[in-house]
Amino acid sequence: MLESLNTGVMSIVDHAHGTFSRETTGACFNGTVDSGAGVFWCYSIHDIGSGSTVKEEIDDFKQLKDQLVSGGETITTLEIAYDGSSSSSMDEILTVTEQKI
Repeated sequence: MLESLNTGVMSIVDHAHGTFSRETTGACFNGTVDSGAGVFWCYSIHDIGSGSTVKEEIDDFKQLKDQLVSGGETITTLEIAYDGSSSSSMDEILTVTEQKI
């Protein structure tokens, strides 16, 4: 993020695949917010066998959103990236896409 800022990049879409545990997700997200970069940080909901369910990942996403709202001023925007739209069950796809997040 800091390299991008240094070279004049004004906004970045981060299809954040570091979401394979709550610890790595928090570290990646907080590092992005702390950088001061204009980032659309897209929490990647994906089944990579890490033991997290889609529901747990959505709950984690909601906690990050609450953290972002309560953390003060930032130009980071929290979004969702979802790679399973062509390979997952319709129930899972609807769980992700119909969330009122």
